[in-house]
Amino acid sequence: MKTAAARTGAALAVLAAMVALSACGGSEQNTAGRKVLDLKIGGILPRTGILSPFAASGEQAMDLAVDEVRKAAAKAGARHKVTITYANDQSLPVHGVTEAKKMADQGTGCIVGAYSGAVTERLMTQVTAPRKILQITPAAGGDAITAATDSGYLFRTVAPDRMQADALVQLLDDKLRGARGKKVNVGALESTYGKNLAEDFADAWRAKGGEMGQAETYRIDQPTFAEEAQSLGSGDPDGWVFFDFMETYGRLATDLQARKEADFDVKKTFGTDSLATPRLATNTQASDGLRGVAIGAPRQGPAAEEFDKRYKARGKAKRQTFDAQAFDAVVLCYLSAVAAGSTAGADMKDKTREVSAPPGRKYTWQQLDQAVRALEAGEDIDYDGASGPIDLNDAGDPTAAVYDVYEFRRSKLRTGSQQIAVPERPGGI
Repeated sequence: MKTAAARTGAALAVLAAMVALSACGGSEQNTAGRKVLDLKIGGILPRTGILSPFAASGEQAMDLAVDEVRKAAAKAGARHKVTITYANDQSLPVHGVTEAKKMADQGTGCIVGAYSGAVTERLMTQVTAPRKILQITPAAGGDAITAATDSGYLFRTVAPDRMQADALVQLLDDKLRGARGKKVNVGALESTYGKNLAEDFADAWRAKGGEMGQAETYRIDQPTFAEEAQSLGSGDPDGWVFFDFMETYGRLATDLQARKEADFDVKKTFGTDSLATPRLATNTQASDGLRGVAIGAPRQGPAAEEFDKRYKARGKAKRQTFDAQAFDAVVLCYLSAVAAGSTAGADMKDKTREVSAPPGRKYTWQQLDQAVRALEAGEDIDYDGASGPIDLNDAGDPTAAVYDVYEFRRSKLRTGSQQIAVPERPGGI
């Protein structure tokens, strides 16, 4: 018969072993097992409204992701059913909330969306966090999301806008042959997107030695942009930067071109992801020469080439900003469910960061069946997606990003000739 001291020693040894496993991530991962799963995913898309140029490619990428996870589950011998339904938020919070509530009532465990920062945050506060649904946005890059009180339910596969501002500064530094002493005029739509990006850009531009000239914000419903055009067309700047969307940029830039006394030159004009749409060229004559940055995905290597091939075979929508991020958001919904052994958002959210970041063995989107087997065996994984490593941090943000440099030439959007890699800023925002 064991003495009390012996029993205590044995208990302490067991406790020490448990602590050691926990430190290695083992106890966190050994919760899934081989479970029957019926995962319902909801895709909130801006099929109409200001962000509509990105909807078709997003839906095609999500459909491809569902195809891939279904094939992976079958190959792994897993009893997993995955379905996806879509809804149009019309690029407006009120419609997004209405559609997300319908999805919640239907037992949706994970929502991919929205594309707009305003819609994304409204979904989080009114639907996903209260109803305990995992939410992953592929496009809302607003810095406010980093600090949002989301109870751990909100993640994103697109990098924060502060990183896009850094990429844009790198582009201007290159194209203007150095930032130091160079002055730019800045126009921004009066929105969270426009104002936050303008502030991030101004900070990064000044840190590089650049100077800020005229700066104007404006509303989407203004009847005229005459005053803003007069201001932005003055001061003899070295360049112009717009944080805007297709419709308002087209109207303002047209007014700038029409002013004979203006210094405006489209070839010295730069923008961000919201202007990276082929439709801009048909919306305004002030497009040829416009350059900018938009969140991208790796374009070199077998995995990137295979993703491009499968995406194009899946439908007619052309490759577009946020498509790889939309694909990865769906995959992370699924891997979170497998890791949790559950399709309940409250369980899935605790696994999303684990399956997307170190430590853990790396698996690409082409190795999903192997990732499923590993998770069901209680192993830790690190998913590398079509959009890149992802590597979510504690705030639910990717910690590195690749940006495509785009340019409009001869009324066509050109991308892919140059990319800019941006690491996470030390200390976050």
